[in-house]
Amino acid sequence: MTTTILQIAEASGDYGKTVHSYEPQLTGVNEIRIAGRDYKRQSEFFDNQFSTTQNSVEFAKNGGGFYVDQDDIVRWHSNGRPPFGDMLLDLHEAGLITLNQVERTCTYTEIRTEQFWDEQFDKIKMEDK
Repeated sequence: MTTTILQIAEASGDYGKTVHSYEPQLTGVNEIRIAGRDYKRQSEFFDNQFSTTQNSVEFAKNGGGFYVDQDDIVRWHSNGRPPFGDMLLDLHEAGLITLNQVERTCTYTEIRTEQFWDEQFDKIKMEDK
């Protein structure tokens, strides 16, 4: 069954503590929906992570590969872009970012993607005139 961050926070009884904690909050959650996208854990063969590998998390953790900006958006140092959702979930499970940062980053990415496509379709419409 797919769950959401809101459902996890409501079940804990303390929304603020749950979403702002660096302690992993996804124990027992195998499918989660964030900003309209569904994420599933991989098999035991992949250490039950969401889609990235442990060495990706280690790189992010030890190499200083990411930072959190003033808007609570997680970004890569290398290019300033947000990591993809699976990576964000794995970073949360490693205790490196909060669920709030996961949700804000995923929402930001979805909004920017929607804006990009709107602009592209507007350009196509202008070319057709």
